Amino acid sequence: MSPLSGETKPAKALVGGRYKIINQLGAGGFGRTFLAQDIHLPNQPQCVVKHLLPQTEQTATLQMARRLFDREARFLYQLGNHDQIPRLLAHFEEDQQFYLVQELIEGQPLNRELVKGHPCSQERVIALLIDILQVLAFVHQQQIIHRDIKPSNLIRRQGDDKIVLIDFGAVKQVSSQNINPETGETHLTVSIGTQGYMPHEQLAGRPRFSSDIYAVGMVGIQALTGVHPKNLKENPTTSEIDWQHYAKQVSPELAHILDIMVRYDFRDRYQTAAEALEVLASLPRQQLLSLAEEEIPTQEITGESQSGMELPIPDIRKLANTTVPSSMITRSQSRTTPQLDITEHSRGSATNRTTLSIPQRLVKLGLITVSITILGVGLVLLKTFLSAQATGENTDYKADYITEYKTDYSTEAKVTAEQLLDEADQLRKSR
Repeated sequence: MSPLSGETKPAKALVGGRYKIINQLGAGGFGRTFLAQDIHLPNQPQCVVKHLLPQTEQTATLQMARRLFDREARFLYQLGNHDQIPRLLAHFEEDQQFYLVQELIEGQPLNRELVKGHPCSQERVIALLIDILQVLAFVHQQQIIHRDIKPSNLIRRQGDDKIVLIDFGAVKQVSSQNINPETGETHLTVSIGTQGYMPHEQLAGRPRFSSDIYAVGMVGIQALTGVHPKNLKENPTTSEIDWQHYAKQVSPELAHILDIMVRYDFRDRYQTAAEALEVLASLPRQQLLSLAEEEIPTQEITGESQSGMELPIPDIRKLANTTVPSSMITRSQSRTTPQLDITEHSRGSATNRTTLSIPQRLVKLGLITVSITILGVGLVLLKTFLSAQATGENTDYKADYITEYKTDYSTEAKVTAEQLLDEADQLRKSR
């Protein structure tokens, strides 16, 4: 009897000798998923236990399932190196049943956000697609196809709001493969995927990397329109998804990208997540710049606007719920912010003069002070001269006084020199 069979209460079941089942999270054709506790670790942290059910108990089928299980477990270990993919904690076989133990992600599935009849904004959809494709690009680099991308397998992680990709469909091969006992051929008992998110080649059992791109595109269309993919019809002529009449607000650029992602022919889609991401990542910059230009009014700069008040510049990061590079914000502001030509406007308005630093102001003040002093002295001298011209007698008196002073001074100087020479001659004679 299986440890998780119907005769055993899941809340008390213990699998792998250490994982205590708390309750069942989900069930399907491939197996069941349980919330559990690891009783061998301190604080008994919670985890997720996935119980995979092989379709038959044939020896050949079990051997093939065992090989697939080991291979897919190694892939999950490798994928767990990414921050937005749950870590694989353990995998084991017990009573011919296969178990995976994975990290528990705290958050809510995306299907709770995508409410029917409530479309998301274009900017939010772009951010969502980029977040999903960044994780999927890592998965595709490991040469792995997810095969079951849908809102319920995309968890909005609590704490940082990042999208975490869970429930890889490749593991479901373990419980969906069967072997024909007569021919020895293997085949899938059921298709891996979900209706509405699964393209026709995957439905036929031939999934490709672009099959994941199709699923991501359908998630984006669902978010943008508020319509579940199973309710979207195909164009009877082209077999393409007819969806744009549900989202008239979508830009032609984003609509074109989504159309390519969900092409009927897989060869016409983006072939990998990295290719889709490269095209989509350039879209927010163009759209945010155009939105910013629409938000900033065209305003003529007048004397009132130059009075020192700053013109309002909207924050472009508030225009979308997506991560916008700071370099993009700088570029958008430089394109839309009115710039003042100082040399042109300074001719008619004193408020447009170049602001001087403190040292420059001190030098300028000193020069002004010296100029005023020189000007004052010049005015005093000029006033004195004009007064002298007005009275001729005073002028002659001053002239005579100066001449007499010079004559007396020179005469006195000559007498003094002659006396010195006479005294010198008398001194020589006495010797």
